[in-house]
Amino acid sequence: MFRGGPISVAEYMEEVLTNPKAGFYINRDVFGAEGEFITSPEVSQMFGEMVGVWAMCLWEQMGQPNRMNLVELGPGRGTLMVDLLRWSFFFPGSAKFKSFTESLHVHLVECSPALQKLQHQNLKCMAEDSTGENVEKRTISTLAGTPVSWHAALEQVPSGIPTIIIAHEFCDALPVHQFQPTPATLFLVKRCKWAAAEEQEKLEHIEAIRKHKFINIFDNLGTADLSAYVDFSSVRHSAEEASGAEPCHLGLLNSSLLKYFKHENE
Repeated sequence: MFRGGPISVAEYMEEVLTNPKAGFYINRDVFGAEGEFITSPEVSQMFGEMVGVWAMCLWEQMGQPNRMNLVELGPGRGTLMVDLLRWSFFFPGSAKFKSFTESLHVHLVECSPALQKLQHQNLKCMAEDSTGENVEKRTISTLAGTPVSWHAALEQVPSGIPTIIIAHEFCDALPVHQFQPTPATLFLVKRCKWAAAEEQEKLEHIEAIRKHKFINIFDNLGTADLSAYVDFSSVRHSAEEASGAEPCHLGLLNSSLLKYFKHENE
């Protein structure tokens, strides 16, 4: 119940996770062994480094543009971006890596003021030294001399130049709608047409995680993460449809990288 009446599952997720006063992600660091859950970048710096390799390969396929947006949605502590920039800047013996790093403008889409502050700190950001009264000062990550900007929503990121978007452990925290079976279920069938039969049953599943354990989704609101199952096939097709005539490449890296790490550690 909310505002005197029922609310949708999507509204419930949005309030629990991003309410400006008591949202799960808004006022604290929830990541790592001391937090509520651990993500891949916190396990090994190799994860961010491998994402950097992928990003540079994609930059090459784009024709090595001299200006490119590197966008991360929900950057957490900024660990992935820290490892990516540090790797690309310090990799020895190649002018190509230097050109890649110099082309970047990093855009972090983050709604949490507390996490923005932590990302600024971990990326070792500082105001750019600039001369001239009418020159707007940029924020620069001293890890690689790369400009960094923060935005509350993806729509605020400047467009018009080649862009790579990284969304690690992000889509599962987006508010989702759930539907009860009715004669109008044809809509759902169409929406889930890219999901395999065994995947479709999971699309209505929402979990709550606190202190690395699954709990009831209504327990002590704002103190646990809510996670919905993601149909990545639909994400891929939606991205392709939204891009229209513009070329769009969606690389689903997480499972492949984790399998690689598992093999290396055996």
